[in-house]
Amino acid sequence: MVDRCHDSMVALMGTIAWRLWGNRNEVRHGGKRLGELELCHDASIWLLQFQEANEATTAMVPMQSELVFQRTWLPPSNQLYNVNVDGAVFKDRNESRVGVIIRDVNGLVVAAMCKNFHMPLGPLEVEAKAFESGLLFAKDVGLQKFILEGDSINVVHALQGLSPPSVSVMSLIYGIQSSCNDVRKVLFSHVCRNRNRLAHLLAKHVISIVDFMVWMEENSYFLEQALYHNVMFSSV
Repeated sequence: MVDRCHDSMVALMGTIAWRLWGNRNEVRHGGKRLGELELCHDASIWLLQFQEANEATTAMVPMQSELVFQRTWLPPSNQLYNVNVDGAVFKDRNESRVGVIIRDVNGLVVAAMCKNFHMPLGPLEVEAKAFESGLLFAKDVGLQKFILEGDSINVVHALQGLSPPSVSVMSLIYGIQSSCNDVRKVLFSHVCRNRNRLAHLLAKHVISIVDFMVWMEENSYFLEQALYHNVMFSSV
């Protein structure tokens, strides 16, 4: 874990140095000289975009520094619940939406939620809001030990403390980490997008909702089919 933290810091410092060199060339050609904060923020965005574009390895690293790799979605072990989350942005509607689905060790749906935010958040921001919503929803349901899982590796790494959070989601990341003190055990996990399908469908749910919609103890297949047909029908 120390090596990964060191690698993440080296990557960030290298990106800042590269961006500093690039900005110097921009200034020489009449461009704007960036301030220190602007330069660091710009470099962190470049690094995050590079990491997202080269996302290849999926890993789950608990905050307690236990290291476990996960390449596919599997029912959680050790009596932990699985809380999958995803986010989506609808710029044409000036909205952002998150989906959350909670499953038990047998893969049965305990609860699911679709929540609407009446603002067009950025891609990274909506993913961070999805994790925040998943944590709050799990606590509302009464869970004390669970895995919080999504397909944004940058948000997961920031929550695990393996890389510094982007300025745009820094307060969200720290708020999520602080809220974890209210439950017994929370593990942050990254999963491939195709293994986060149901949370993705919930985030893409197109039924007009004012704030949020909740399902309790639904059959997973039924819920997936209902959401899938809703998305397909509304996109015609």
